[in-house]
Amino acid sequence: MTRRRISGLFGALVALLGLAPTTYATDWIHWRGPGESGFSRELDLPATWDPATPGRENLIWKVPFGCRSTPLVMGGHVYFVTSFGDVPRTQTAAERLVTGERVVCLNAKTGEKIWEQKFNVFLTDIVTNRLGWANLTADPVGKKIYCHSSAGFLACMDGETGKVVWQHQLTEEYGRVTGYGGRVATPVCDSGLVIIGMVQASWGNYARGLHRFVAFEQETGKVAWWSEVAGDYKLATYYSNPIVANINGQRLMISGGVDGSLHAFQVRTGKLVWSYKYCATAVNPSPVIVGNYVLCSHGEENPDGGDIGRVICVDASKVKDGKPTLVWQYRDGTRFGLASPAADDKYLYVPDDAAKLYCFDIFKEPTGTQKINKFLWKFNYGTLSRGSPVIADNKVFISGVDARYAIIPLNGKKVPEGSHEIRFKAPVGGVGLVEVHCTTAIADGKVYFSTRDEFFCIGKNGADSVAKFGKIPEPAPETPAKEDDAIASIQVFPADVVLAAGGTTEFKVKAFNANGVELKNAKLDGVTWSLPAPPAPKVPGKEPAKEAPKEAPKGKEAPKTAGPPPLDGTIDEKGVLTLSKRPAQQGYVLAKLGDKTFMARVRVAPGLPYKQDFVQVPVGGIPGGWINTQAKYVVVEKDGVKVLSKTNTNPSPPVARAYAYITPPETTGYTIESDIMGVEQKDKLPDGGILANRYTFYLDGKTDEKGERTVRLISWEALPRIDVAAPFTWKSGQWYRLKLSVEVGEKEAVVKAKVWARGEAEPEKWTLEFTDPLPNREGAAALYGYVTNADKDAPGSEIYYANISITKNGAAKK
Repeated sequence: MTRRRISGLFGALVALLGLAPTTYATDWIHWRGPGESGFSRELDLPATWDPATPGRENLIWKVPFGCRSTPLVMGGHVYFVTSFGDVPRTQTAAERLVTGERVVCLNAKTGEKIWEQKFNVFLTDIVTNRLGWANLTADPVGKKIYCHSSAGFLACMDGETGKVVWQHQLTEEYGRVTGYGGRVATPVCDSGLVIIGMVQASWGNYARGLHRFVAFEQETGKVAWWSEVAGDYKLATYYSNPIVANINGQRLMISGGVDGSLHAFQVRTGKLVWSYKYCATAVNPSPVIVGNYVLCSHGEENPDGGDIGRVICVDASKVKDGKPTLVWQYRDGTRFGLASPAADDKYLYVPDDAAKLYCFDIFKEPTGTQKINKFLWKFNYGTLSRGSPVIADNKVFISGVDARYAIIPLNGKKVPEGSHEIRFKAPVGGVGLVEVHCTTAIADGKVYFSTRDEFFCIGKNGADSVAKFGKIPEPAPETPAKEDDAIASIQVFPADVVLAAGGTTEFKVKAFNANGVELKNAKLDGVTWSLPAPPAPKVPGKEPAKEAPKEAPKGKEAPKTAGPPPLDGTIDEKGVLTLSKRPAQQGYVLAKLGDKTFMARVRVAPGLPYKQDFVQVPVGGIPGGWINTQAKYVVVEKDGVKVLSKTNTNPSPPVARAYAYITPPETTGYTIESDIMGVEQKDKLPDGGILANRYTFYLDGKTDEKGERTVRLISWEALPRIDVAAPFTWKSGQWYRLKLSVEVGEKEAVVKAKVWARGEAEPEKWTLEFTDPLPNREGAAALYGYVTNADKDAPGSEIYYANISITKNGAAKK
């Protein structure tokens, strides 16, 4: 069967995915497959294989690339994200220096490497064996690949060449948070948007740390919308990945959240449609959809107490008071927290954390108020699960962390009678247990997956395998927009921008109906534009002023309010914003159409040279244009002088340990200086320092066995790829001057740092010098603070910053 004929069979599925008719039906462009449910309709797939010799026993090829993530298959290429420089795992210091992350593209027929794109890792607690956690997503029409890296890059790459078309640094631009576990979410590509969820805290109305989703335009990378999971909950990392489907004629993105709920958003507007709370903490498994039913699991505590873990099925077509109807649930103390479920047309397959596969009848609706379902069968395939099952050709393809890969023939409602299991051994040069985390991809009659060390392609008919399909059902349609549809909401595009002082940009308004479909021909003649004042910042121990925000008259000085001023600039009737030469600020652009409004966010990031002595910043405020600073840092008066203070009353890790980003992420070749003072509390000193080009130089508050302290230079502390230190017994209550300079060359970066007591002459000799063979070529300048003994009842150690200076290297000082 040719690709052209297969594409004809899959026309309905193409419509379901919102893709152009030219999409290859055999491609695997979402980590859970064409229907985003872990179910492939391909037939004639292998039931057995042997990993030893390519060309024999259904093994087509294998290559020495390992990965944790799920591969994508598109246009004859296989793509996956993985580490480099990490095998074997007994690394020398020199080997650690050239360790990072990469996206790899292979020839799907031969396994030959076509290209790879490398990304440095920095500013994260993610360790090497958890790199490449987030899966890739793809746009088969534009032939683009989208990657969310461990260090926070969201990169759009050309699928043919690997060239980066556009990218965002989510950590430095938007304050993305990661944890040791490496749990970062996979983006989803749909309706001309790339949407990603993250825990983040940036500035203004998004200064508070929350779980938010952001949508970028696929082609340009411009922000289309933000949406947040509001409410009070414990911030945590998570890795529930979004899926997209049409329900009740409405195109929805559905994902688990940090707050323990499933959430559904309109894809094109980000409007929250419904939520269903079923977990006490973060949801890690990804949901699946069968018809109008949304199914998911978790392995944590339940909000109503009782047994740990749960599997749920809700009817998303029946929503009341913002909540879908529960169809059934299963709970008996089993943890279903590390792998995601899969579903075919009848059954749901859910791995528990101990690698037992449970099967449920999706459409069995139990009676009783608790609606408790029972599993049909469970099957043991290992001891620990991470990879999710894929159902195809009446088989389950699934990996076990403990060096296993199983193909399990299904037997309907009856327990499977056995499986074909492979136990992997470390190849020559490899050490330790060969962990297997990868979820399978199936495309064009072939099965693709990876262990820690090797990547495999298997097929029943070898290299000549082609796709054969079962019956393709008609997908649920999306209700199209009508000429007389009322405007339910408007959107300003772009919704979030970064400009230079004196910069200008044009905003456009889009209109949408109640279902979130854009009204292309809507009349937008009555749109008015203004620059509203932000609300007053919160001062610890004080209530903000109640004065309502005011709008700045066009072209005139903004009225004084209790809060920060509006953007210093003008906006005309066409939505063209022109900023003043004010060097650093942030604020909003407000569009109004009748009773519909939308506010876009504008940040003017400081350029170089930049100086900040906090004289012009009000007490209780923060400097304009900074990221990830509000509520983590605050300007105070100390000894009659305004300085910046690190928050020391909140033990939450994202607050207790934080970078305050100052310049844009593409800044390079500069020197940052700052006065820093630490004050001991509860027998401990904090860590305080500065950042340039993603290298951190800081005063270490810990002492060694001799009671001495050090200054350290790091970039990725969890490895540590770079960890250079020098003795420096700094004292509580004493100001010190820190200076960090980075010069980036063609193949390496030279990093220099020095520290001395404030008031003394600057020493000629650098305290630390380091040459990095895998250079961080750019990065936002920042301040760093870590209060290790923060407590809401008794304040922890204190850190103060003053007299900050950032200059281009080689620039004359004024």
